[in-house]
Amino acid sequence: MVVTADELDNSFSAKNWPTIINIAKGGTCGALTLQVWVLISGFAEEVNLIWRQGQLTATLLYVWLRYLPLAFQIFNLVIDEYLYVAHPHPKLCLLSLLTKIVSSQLILVGVEIVMLIRVYILYNRGRRIKYFLATIYTIGLSLQMFANTLIISHLHKSERACLVEPAHWVPLLIFSAGTGITQGTLITMTCLHTLKARQWAWLRMPLTGMMLRDAFVVFGVLLVLVSTISTIEIVEHLPMPFWNAAYAWYISILSIAGCQLILGIQRLIPPVTNGSSEGIQLTSVVLTDLF
Repeated sequence: MVVTADELDNSFSAKNWPTIINIAKGGTCGALTLQVWVLISGFAEEVNLIWRQGQLTATLLYVWLRYLPLAFQIFNLVIDEYLYVAHPHPKLCLLSLLTKIVSSQLILVGVEIVMLIRVYILYNRGRRIKYFLATIYTIGLSLQMFANTLIISHLHKSERACLVEPAHWVPLLIFSAGTGITQGTLITMTCLHTLKARQWAWLRMPLTGMMLRDAFVVFGVLLVLVSTISTIEIVEHLPMPFWNAAYAWYISILSIAGCQLILGIQRLIPPVTNGSSEGIQLTSVVLTDLF
């Protein structure tokens, strides 16, 4: 349950409510602090690789994954302060829940688009690859959107909007399937491309090696996040302050991972000099043309 002590689950007594709120606030602030720290510590690289390159697609995706999540984090932190009062307005509770669902999906879409672009580059931007990736992603995204629609349809839109019942396992399973289809296809295609290289030549190619490493990292991150959130929600429905903190960390991790994916590509587009290797030059031409 969300707000008042008498609306809490039986497993959480009224006397523990202030402690729950303080722990949740600490978690939310910690996620926001991490995002700000990563932004500040890497701002010089961001200026060199993003803002000075003048590549519209890379810039838009970077803003999408860096600054949009930051705005959602601040909004989440501010609006949750009003939800911890004795009797928040039901429409405010509903707005908070809808914002979390929509923003989580938007950030995930941004990360998946970056991953799709990277695999598209890896396969030399072939026409068949483009249509295949578009089809797979359409299926995955449709399942995710359908799952979110089911979750939203079960939200209370009346005076009980501040009460959040445990989510049914079906929408969670559908959402996990949509994410799994997209990420599973991308990591499989990356591995297959690697296996095609003779004598493990990919170890000497920065693009392919980076793709394989990052594919496993992102796949692992999404697997842990989605499976953990779904399992906890099904097994133990926690109070909303805990889920506020979980939401904050979810978009924080996705934001950082997505931005690192973009910066990883941009690092392979150095100015072409006489000392540049042929592999780096060819990679730079492909990436620059795409972005």
